[in-house]
This record gives sequence, structure tokens and C-alpha cells, in this order.
Amino acid sequence: METESAGDPNAAACLYLDDAFSVCWRRRLRIAYTAPSVAECVCTVGGVPDPQIDPAVPACTSYLSSIGQKRRISAFYSSFNGYCSSYGRAQALTSTDSAGTTTETKSLGGARLGRENCEEILGIYNVCQRSPQDLITEPEVASCICHDRNGTFNTAFDDILSPCYSWATSSETEFATEVSRLFGFCTRFGTFSFDAQTPITTSVPGVRTTKAIPTLTFSQVAQDPAAEACEKFAKIANACRTGPLDPLTRVGVANCICVDPGDPTGGFGTAFDNLLMSCIPYAKTKSPAAGSQIESLTGYCIRYADGGKTYTVNGMPEVEINIMKPDVLACILDFIYTGDFDETGKKQYIRSTHQPRDGEDYTLFPSEPSGEHIRRLVSIYNMARKCNLEKMAALAKERLTESCEATFGPGLHHLTNFLLQDWDYPTDSCSDVANCGKRMEELTRYRYQILDIQAEKLQADLSRDVIQDRFDGLVRSLNKTKRCANSGCQASFYVFADEEEVGFTSGPIIRCRVCNSRQPF
Repeated sequence: METESAGDPNAAACLYLDDAFSVCWRRRLRIAYTAPSVAECVCTVGGVPDPQIDPAVPACTSYLSSIGQKRRISAFYSSFNGYCSSYGRAQALTSTDSAGTTTETKSLGGARLGRENCEEILGIYNVCQRSPQDLITEPEVASCICHDRNGTFNTAFDDILSPCYSWATSSETEFATEVSRLFGFCTRFGTFSFDAQTPITTSVPGVRTTKAIPTLTFSQVAQDPAAEACEKFAKIANACRTGPLDPLTRVGVANCICVDPGDPTGGFGTAFDNLLMSCIPYAKTKSPAAGSQIESLTGYCIRYADGGKTYTVNGMPEVEINIMKPDVLACILDFIYTGDFDETGKKQYIRSTHQPRDGEDYTLFPSEPSGEHIRRLVSIYNMARKCNLEKMAALAKERLTESCEATFGPGLHHLTNFLLQDWDYPTDSCSDVANCGKRMEELTRYRYQILDIQAEKLQADLSRDVIQDRFDGLVRSLNKTKRCANSGCQASFYVFADEEEVGFTSGPIIRCRVCNSRQPF
């Protein structure tokens, strides 16, 4: 939402709400604004409730009225009035959550004593430590604390910090100070963790376990723009991932992270990349390892969003991604799924996710440009034969003959025949036996990857019927529905299916794009 009066406190309230929801509610077409994950993010700051959200709603409503936005007032006020009291932490605390891979069950509701919360904090820390020397902010420990047994990120650990702090302020002031520096722990450390600098051993009277609670210099966070960038950076990343095993480089995650909240068409922007660059120096001061991990994501949105396609940033010209030239595996996989392949480099193949074994780092094709096209076809031909892809081998041979004639002149069929000889049995006519042997070794290294491709193809075949059933169900729903089933909406039919709500054993869940309500199936 845009405001016109920077000095108006009511306008500032609108900006405050807009900033909170732009960070926390990025997947607007897939997740309702009332979702627990969105409400938890909007209604808390540093792990404690934000008292400014709910009062900002009527103030912003007054501002909208003053600038003549009467059509927006009713919908805005009815949707967000009392938002945090209805959907925020106070509501969430009535349910049962779990934190980390710790004790059997951790109920956060009811009249839990503050001292018991302190015991639980130390108990969780104890279970998630691999050794007594592990600090609470080390990546493995923080990840353990902030994810449940299903690998889903949550902030249940943050919820027990405040009650513990309240109890400790009167009886264990030093311990209370350490706990206060952990506020917002999972939001800050759940994905990217920074090593603590000074461990302090603190014990709670009557608690059987004594653990080291690290000193975290959070007192400077509010004044440090780089620290604020890291906080917002981690918050956005956590909101878009489905769990700790969900890689940041997955296209779906990148599309969520990189969407520009100010773009009505849902295009990508560079806000996340800017946060990343601002965060790197601060992260390196806390942990060189974590800083290097974040630095490796430089240019994140350009590299990973939307599968490497072009995108427009705030009206700027399109940015073209540097797609690598196709390797043998990319061509073979393309042939398996499409019946054809492109070895010329004109097709935008995405970089292979396969990594060489045992840390091997090699390039299949030499860098000289003159014969690269031919060398690539030779490699494709030999690998296709080893994988029993006879049609692909024949196609590669045909293209190789054409390329040899175009490069070296007509009549050089003997060169084609020589190149296509099985590299396991080079003949005396080979002018460079050592070079042929080297190529054979390089192709041999790919054999284990071909097994991965075959397994992927088998899985795709097995999933085809399931995918067809999902699609048929979606079509049936589209044919039966005319308007939104929500009596308060009745919008003209304009729905979408959330990919996360399409199950293998049931039909897709159809939602209205206007009010997000489920439609009858």
C-alpha cells in the first residue's frame, strides 16, 4: 500500500503493516494471510509479541478514509482488525507444538511455570548437542532445536523463552540476561547460524543439567543495518522453505524468495539479493563458515529463480542468465524425455545437479573451440551406446558426419568412422592413443550417473498415471464450478490449485483466488 503523507502517524501505521506483511506473507497465491506461519511472523519481533500490529489497523483505516480510499476500508478493516489477537501467538499457544528432536512431547499451553520452561530450554539444548562443547548457535544444534521430527521448521522453542525469562529475572538475573539474548532464536538461527563468541556456564537452582548458554551481542542488532539485513534475510528464507531438507536452490523456493511484493504481476526483484550482500560482512564477523555459505548464494535470484529464465526488475531491461553449454548428461536426459537433444549450445540447458564422486573435478570437453562441437557429439554417441540408446546413437552419428564434412570438408568419412570407434578398443590408426584413453576414462566416470537417470525415468513412468488422475480431477472441478462457493464472495470463477495441497491419494484442493476459500470437489 502506498502513502502520500510521510508525517502522518496514521500513514506511518499503514507503512508499518505493509512492511510486516510484505516480509511475512510472500506466497500470497498459495498461503492465506491467516495461516499460523504468517501470523507468527507478522505478530512477533525478536521472538516476543509485537504490540504495534493491532493498533496500527484502525489507524491505517483512518488514513485510507482521509485519502478517499472508501472502497478499500471495509475489506481492509474486516480482514485485519484484531489480527494478532485472533491469529497470533496468544491463539497459537493454546495448541500443542514440538521443538527440535528432543523429549517425547512439549506442550506449550496451560499454566506452565517459568522455572519448568528454563529446565526445558536446557533440556532441549542438551539433547541437540553432539558434544558438551557445542554452542547453542552452531548450525547443527540450531537446526535440531528449530525443526520437529518431520523436518518442519517451527518457532516453538522461542515460545518458552519469554516465560523462562520472566521467572529468571527475579531469581537468576544472569541467566535471565542470557535467555533474553536468545529471543527470536529460531527466526535468527534456524537456517543460517552464527557461532557465539563467549560461552558462559550458567546453572538454574534445582535443575539437574548445567549447560553453556552463549553470550550473543544482540544489543547492537537494532543499530546495525547489516545485522538487520541478516535477520530479514533468514526470515524470508525460512518462510519459503518447507523444511531443513528443502534446498534454497530449488526453483519453487527461489520463486517464493525472489518475488517482488511491489510488482502486481508477481515478477521477480532484487530485494533479497540486496539483503544478502548487506548480510555477508556481518555474517563473516560472527562465523566465517556461515559467512562463506551465505556468500556462495551471491546473485541468488538471477541464478535460481524461475529455473534460470529471464525476468524484469522494476522496469529495467531483461537480465539474461548465462546458461552453461550442454554436457553429455543433459543431452541424454533431454533425449530420454523428448526424443531429441541439442548439442550446439543454442538450447538453454540448466546446469546439472550431479556432483563428481570423491571430490573429483573435471571437464568432459577441452576448451579449444574448433573441435568442441565434434568432441561433444563423439561423447554423446559413445555414452548413448553404453546406455543402449540406439536411436540416440544413430542420431548422434548422423549429426557427427554432417559436422565433420562441414568442418573438415567433404569426403572425410574415414575421420567419422575413426571417431566413432569403441574407445575400449582403440586401433593402431589412432593418431593420439593417449587422448582416446583419457576420453574413455572420462566417460566411464559417468556410468553411475546414468543409473540415476534411469531411476529418475522409471519414477517418472510410475508417476504418470497419478499425475493424470490429478489433472482429470482438476478438470472435473473446473467444469462443475461456476462461481465461488463462499456465500460472502460469489466471485466469478477464477481458481487455482496449490501444488502443496495436491496429494497422491486424493484429488487436488481447489481454492478461490479472490477469497482463498476451498471449493467443493
